[in-house]
Amino acid sequence: PSPPSGLDLELFQLLERGRSGLNMTSSGEDFEAVQQQVNEHALAMVQNILRLKGAGASIAGSMSIHFCTANYNKGFGPFVDLLVQLEPWAINGRDESNNTPLMVAAASAPMSGSMHQALDIARIEKLVALGADRDLRDPRGR
Repeated sequence: PSPPSGLDLELFQLLERGRSGLNMTSSGEDFEAVQQQVNEHALAMVQNILRLKGAGASIAGSMSIHFCTANYNKGFGPFVDLLVQLEPWAINGRDESNNTPLMVAAASAPMSGSMHQALDIARIEKLVALGADRDLRDPRGR
């Protein structure tokens, strides 16, 4: 697959730029205000994803599920569900390295004993539940 271009690239860049708005942190009393900002940011991202998809952007061509899978534990988990609903076949789409989102998740999962291990298992299970094919292999047969 070739790198995203046109509306597909715009969709990928939207997600990439959205990372900062989903990773806001707060301390103490302004937690609710920060949470409200994160929710508003996520809603605006969903509206823009729907706008771009309606204009002809491809979820598979933009490699958006790959991006959201790689950033699953950073606030992008719910976007995987939305993207698969919009384009179900993209769950097994290939990126420039010929990896599927499931391969990206497995490659980025930390070693056993990590504090993020349960989140990574949940991410992999979510992808399989959404239709990721566990039998697909990369060019090296992995």
